[in-house]
Parts: sequence; structure tokens; C-alpha cells
Amino acid sequence: NEAVKKFMSEELNSNYQKIKLGLIKEAQVNSNIRFAYIYLLRNNKVYFLADSEPTTSADYSPPGQEYTEANETDKQPFKDGKDLIQEEVADRWGKWISVSIPIIDKSTNKVIAVFGMDFASNSWNKTIRFEVIQSSILVLLLMLVLLFLVRFRTKNRILNNEIQERNNTLVKLSESELKFHTMFSTHSAVMLLIEPVMGKIMEANQAAVNFYGYPLTQLLEMNISDINVQSQDKTYKNLAEATKFKTNLFIFHHKLSNGETRFVEVHSSPIEEKGQTLLFSVIHDISERIEMETMLQESAAFQSSLLENISVGIVIINPITNTIESVNPYASVLIGDSNANIVGQSCHRYMCPESEESGGSCPFCTNNEELNNSARILVRADNTTIPILKTVKWITIGGEKKLLESFVDISAQKEAEDALLKSSKKWEAIISASPDGIGMISLDGRLQLMSEKLAVMYGYVLEQKEDYIDKTIY
Repeated sequence: NEAVKKFMSEELNSNYQKIKLGLIKEAQVNSNIRFAYIYLLRNNKVYFLADSEPTTSADYSPPGQEYTEANETDKQPFKDGKDLIQEEVADRWGKWISVSIPIIDKSTNKVIAVFGMDFASNSWNKTIRFEVIQSSILVLLLMLVLLFLVRFRTKNRILNNEIQERNNTLVKLSESELKFHTMFSTHSAVMLLIEPVMGKIMEANQAAVNFYGYPLTQLLEMNISDINVQSQDKTYKNLAEATKFKTNLFIFHHKLSNGETRFVEVHSSPIEEKGQTLLFSVIHDISERIEMETMLQESAAFQSSLLENISVGIVIINPITNTIESVNPYASVLIGDSNANIVGQSCHRYMCPESEESGGSCPFCTNNEELNNSARILVRADNTTIPILKTVKWITIGGEKKLLESFVDISAQKEAEDALLKSSKKWEAIISASPDGIGMISLDGRLQLMSEKLAVMYGYVLEQKEDYIDKTIY
């Protein structure tokens, strides 16, 4: 009954009038028809939707009126979807031969209503049956018009939902950009956004202002070659390598505003910022570490002082026994235990847990290998882990070869990189899931990301990124 009320709402009233008029005309065209009507089945009850009787007629059935005399035969078309001609039945209006034609929604293949016609039993014959089938075409056409209107409204609703989803996507993109810029501006690590072709500094955080000593306005007018003391050609080559993901870790000499130069370690990765490819660079001052490594190789006497004061974890290892012989205070802090408890332990306990799991084999001791600035894991005394950047060198102390392992905590850097990765993946997921043809291109018109629809438009397969990344579409 609720469905009938909805059908009779102001929005669909005009459609009801068209259908009722069609039923009246059907009864007028075929004088043998006494009643023409459409009924629904809800909760195993039959309800009239419209009939051919004028509203002033005593036999008029208003929409929603239950047909209390309905039998199981009247409900049969809803079950099997077949036309039905009933044997003579009697009700309060007389004795009739009833014809029932199911109205089927082609999109779902389900019966949504039944078109019925009642003929006086004394006038029914085979000719009438033929005429009934022909005249029912008009009513079926009217039903198709109704179905078209309903499906048109459904498509409009889907379109509105797509528009809302697109608006939500734009809001999410805006929120993601805001989160990234908040992280970028307030993070304690030195961070720069660099235009990769000419090397212009596009953005710098407060940590960068403090480190380089330039006011922010001046820093944003500078080129990275104004800071990097190596040649411009070499700098541009490094920018290109970082943009193409060939290399994202560099060691540079950077010049500060006071003329001092510092060794820095730069982690640089491309990101999309407002449709432009930029290099997101996280910079660490490693001058102390570089200086420490140099002086250790030159002077064993100076080793003790460095170990005690440098803000880099230093561990000296006996390569024969794989035991720790010496640690500096900063390494003790990172490991989370006293010097006395750490010395004598296997180095695999803290620095190389994978070697301990594989039976204690050490590639540095066995193969005389060294390691430069490799991201590894440090296992602390309480079995928690922290990310570190580790260097392993062979040195000679008192005529004996030792392994010198130096490492720094890069937790802050990892947090920045994880935030960047999460932001980039979110952008990629949002664009890829968009129902519209959306893409990201650099200023020179080269594709960086695209939605599946845009990929189809340009003849690409979305997952085969190597086919379209850096391709121009202009």
C-alpha cells in the first residue's frame, strides 16, 4: 500500500493520470471489455493501482484499494511471469472471463504489476482473445513510458551521487594537502620542496630557515645550486636521478649563510604538488659523523674523545668473536643499556639480528665488506626497534683490525617519509577510484597519475604505469 501511495504522490500524479486515461481508452476501443485495471501484489495481498472506471462511477476502485476477493489465480502471473486467461469467476461485479498480463521490468526481469481485463462471460470467444492481445500493446507501451520515467529518475539520482562523490574527492584532496603542509611546516627535520628542472627552491620549513640561516623570503628566491657547493651540471644530474627514482639518497656539501659548509645527507623523492612535480627533500646534517669517521682513520688517540662526545652511535667490534669491545655514550643511549652491559655482547644482538637468525654468519667479517649509509634496524635492550642509518668500516687499532659501526637515529626522517608515502598513496587511490577522467601532469605536460577512465580514453592500462608515466598528452 505504501508503494501505491508513493505512486500517487504529487511527483508521479501526472503519470497516474496518463495510465488511467489509457485504461479508459482501452475499454472504449474494445466494447467487449467491461473493466481494465492494473494491480500490485504486496505482502501476498492484491491492491488496485488504476482502473478504467471514472472516479464518479460506483464501480470505481481508487488506487490502493485492496481486492479482497482475489484468489491464488490472480497472483499466479507474479510467480511465473506468464499471461493468464482465467476460467469464469464470479465476484461482486458479476461473472467474468479475466485476462491477466504481467508487466515485467526488463532491467531486473521481475514482474512489477499485472494488467487485467474483465469480459462478460457471455461475450467471450476466440476472437475476443485475439483482440485482447492486440489491444494490450497500447497499455504495455504506457507501462514502458512509466518505466522509462522511473529509470530516468534513477539515473538522475546516480548522477547526483557521482557529483557528490567527486566533491568529496576534492575535499579529501584538499584535506590531504593541508595535512602534508602542516607536517612539512612544523617538522623538526630540515625539509625543502625543489623544482626538479631548474632547481628553484619552492618551499622551505622553519627547520630549514634555522639550519641555513637565511630568511624564508630570501631562501624562496634561491636556487639549490646556491646552497650546494658542487657544480651546477652535477646538481642538475642529481635532480634528474631523484625525479626518475634512480637515486634518492645523496651526500652533499651545503653552504650556510655565514659561509660555513656542512656535510648533509639528502633523501629526495618526487611528489605531485598542485599538478606540478616537485622533489621533497629531507636533509640531515652529518658533518659530525663525516668528521668523526675521518679522524678515527687518522688518529687512534683522538678516538676516545670522539666516542665520548659525538652525537652518533659508535660501536667497535672484534671481527673474530663478533663481540662488542667498545661503545660510546650515544650508542648506549640508543641501545638503552649501560656500557658495562653492552660490552661483551654479540653484535648480532643489537645491530644485525638477521645474522643471528641465520646462524651467526657476518658478511662484514667473512667477506671483509664495508657498508655506507644503509638504512637498518637497531634492536634495543628492551627488544624494541628503531630505524637507523648505519656505516660499517674496517679500521686498525693497536695493529689489530676491527669493525667500526657508526649509526644515527632516523626515526624523524622515517616519520616524514611515511607521511609522504601515505599522502601520495591517498592521492593515487583517490584519483584511481574516480569515475571521471582525472589525471595529474607536470607543467611540461607529462603524465604522472591517472584514473582508470582517463587511462581508457588514452588507450593505456592503468596498472602498466611504465607505459604512460612521463608521457606527454599535448
